Amino acid sequence: SEHLEHFHSYHKPVDANESSSDDAAVAIDMHADQGLFIAFTPGILVRELENGQVEATANSAGKFYVALEDDTPAVARFGDRGDVIVFMLGDGVNQVINPKLSGPPYLHATSHAMAMPTHSNDECRVWYGRMFLPPANGVSEKHGVSFGDLRARMLRSVQEGDGVGTGVGCSRAMRETDEACGENQIHCWMRCMDYTEEANPDTCGALNLELQCASQFDQIYRSGIDGHGDYNPTCTNSTEFITPTPSIADSRWAQSDPYRESCSDGVWETFLSKSDYANSLRLKDSSEDGDGELYLMWNVSGEQLLGKMAYKGTAGYLAMGIENPGGGHNGMNGASIVMGIYDPDPSIDDLVFEPVYVGTKVEEYIIHDSLSAFRHWQTPITPGVVDDSEMFAGGCFTGMTFTAKGGIATRSLNMTGHNSMIWAIHTDSFYKGYHGWANRGHLCMDLTVDVGHQEHASSYFLQQCADIDEDQDYATATHSPTSAEETDEQSDCDQTECSAAGSWARVSAIWTSMIVMIFL
Repeated sequence: SEHLEHFHSYHKPVDANESSSDDAAVAIDMHADQGLFIAFTPGILVRELENGQVEATANSAGKFYVALEDDTPAVARFGDRGDVIVFMLGDGVNQVINPKLSGPPYLHATSHAMAMPTHSNDECRVWYGRMFLPPANGVSEKHGVSFGDLRARMLRSVQEGDGVGTGVGCSRAMRETDEACGENQIHCWMRCMDYTEEANPDTCGALNLELQCASQFDQIYRSGIDGHGDYNPTCTNSTEFITPTPSIADSRWAQSDPYRESCSDGVWETFLSKSDYANSLRLKDSSEDGDGELYLMWNVSGEQLLGKMAYKGTAGYLAMGIENPGGGHNGMNGASIVMGIYDPDPSIDDLVFEPVYVGTKVEEYIIHDSLSAFRHWQTPITPGVVDDSEMFAGGCFTGMTFTAKGGIATRSLNMTGHNSMIWAIHTDSFYKGYHGWANRGHLCMDLTVDVGHQEHASSYFLQQCADIDEDQDYATATHSPTSAEETDEQSDCDQTECSAAGSWARVSAIWTSMIVMIFL
């Protein structure tokens, strides 16, 4: 195979007057590489020194997005150890390999995008990769010409000013922006979205409104500037652009919280009360991302599961539930969950509450089969099967207790064997749903065995119920997302509201298209 080496340097200081909903602006839209695959080292941010040399900085190099199997964009994280090489399949597999296969599973060409970080004038983002191309003398059955001729045409396209989107290394797609959307579509959130009955040119025109890509807060999405979000075709004359999501830490509520001064490890141990439960598992270690520890504790009494989730810090919500086998986002869509929501009084701080205000409480919900945003499934299941529930929240700690009487919402617990559970927590804002990196996962629980008090296991490459060997002698196994996974994420979920209960990115979609090799 021929090789094509890439040395890229990006420099784009952010205008002080420019706002964004993300810490990075999309510099390269979704596209699939032309080659069979590419091997690359994750980008880094470097600074030019006075002597003309450069040095790597510890600052963020931006975000690298990949499109999952259903075209949902997800953030891939490669860690910061500096010893990672990423192998990613390109569109060449669709031209050379997949047509020769007798049937699925097919190899998945990874569409991807890059978002630049905010950086200073003396910094730039650098990246190196080596693309492996189909043989130049091989013939593309789709085009009837050699791959070498196709590449020559692409080079001419760039030289004639048609842009990188159709040039060397790119295939079919700078997908959403370089290709026109269909007659009944609008370009919205890095993709073409279909018109709806409520949002289309005719309906909007009749109301003297404009069809735009907007958030639920009536803020307008800008392609190439704004990042991940809950954007949809909307009839609106709004001219306000996307603004950052208000955080708990920056809220007036947090700054005026009288309880924050009383936080201490001794108070935390009392709040945790592990001794009240026969079983506990630390779902999150405070060393992972700077957030506090998160524990799940439980007892089993007959047909009842008595549970408690406790977080060392302030959280917008805590949730766990029974996954929906075969459901979207690895069983999240359609899952039955119990969710403790912390909605402080909006009269204290109206900047940190979304339109869907429900108050502080614990309820049972069924996540929508396809629409992950909380507003699509905000109606609690009543009557439910969870009782004796309570939400505790304040400046120091957040906790939820509940008693599941044989099930959660409409799904039954297997009191005599394994249960595939999901969990999630959101600690950045009071918006219900979005969880962020490392704040959700899967948990396999055997309710027939007491496991005692277990410390947090590694987040990487752990097991789910379907993967557990029958001979294993432990009762729980967890799976949190790996550094190359990030769910969030579907076209209608974002920083303001995404899946409330614990989906992690579709591993099958990622790992059939991307291999991360860490050289120790």
